[in-house]
Amino acid sequence: MIDAVRRSGGHLLYRGYPVASCLRLEEPADLLEASTYGRDGLKYFQAMEHWFQLHPTLTSSVRPSCGHIGSADKQVAARWGGAHSCWPVGRFSYAWLRGSDVFYPLHLTEENESVDYRDFLDRNLVVDEGLDFALRNGKEIMFSSDHYWIFPSERDDEIRELLIASSSYN
Repeated sequence: MIDAVRRSGGHLLYRGYPVASCLRLEEPADLLEASTYGRDGLKYFQAMEHWFQLHPTLTSSVRPSCGHIGSADKQVAARWGGAHSCWPVGRFSYAWLRGSDVFYPLHLTEENESVDYRDFLDRNLVVDEGLDFALRNGKEIMFSSDHYWIFPSERDDEIRELLIASSSYN
């Protein structure tokens, strides 16, 4: 994650939380719960979960049943609460979409409008590659990790300075 942030020019991954705090989190995944994105969102994430089952080489990768969504766009994350930079720790896997900046609701380009979810995911879901591109372009990123740290966005400049300083020692 740190190398991808450096390669992206310092773009961070964010999640929204109600209270500004530095915390270590181990939250259960909630993408397969209707309370998160509603019934239509649940159907979409169930279809994505099925898509992963059809791709056995990705069985250890992130998927809705074990993932969380963050955004490289601070304003998008702030819709869920105060924006916090998010730093996955341990086992880390991620995915993002080529044809949409968000996972749900899909904002499809004209060429993707009439496709079903499976075809859309076949053509657009990127797994465990291009994280720096996704960060630089403000994408939502679904990720899984053993746990993660969050820091209020007011600390972004300080975090970037630390990343720059630590990269000079590599």
